[in-house]
Amino acid sequence: MQLPPAATRQSEITAAVEAAVKNFSRWVVRIRYDIQQDWSGEWGIFFKVVVADNADIEELPNLSFHLRLRLGEKLDWQELGVIPYFNFRRQSEQERMLEPAWT
Repeated sequence: MQLPPAATRQSEITAAVEAAVKNFSRWVVRIRYDIQQDWSGEWGIFFKVVVADNADIEELPNLSFHLRLRLGEKLDWQELGVIPYFNFRRQSEQERMLEPAWT
């Protein structure tokens, strides 16, 4: 199994993610990511975005759009050989579920 270029460029991805968290700190608590194959066997980068509980629910679609846009400006998905996937969860929800991949 051949890994995508993203697997060797994680420091670049991490830097872009950290910049996005800083830029969207009003709403975003943290972002984690994994590089793995999706259901069809294509390589994907799966972002897990923990959103602050005080973020307005009506702002979330806007946040999602701008976060995807910002990361897409910093990271060339095609060059990295991955398809980006984004999942969002409120901080209190994560605290109840305690999934390590989101911590």
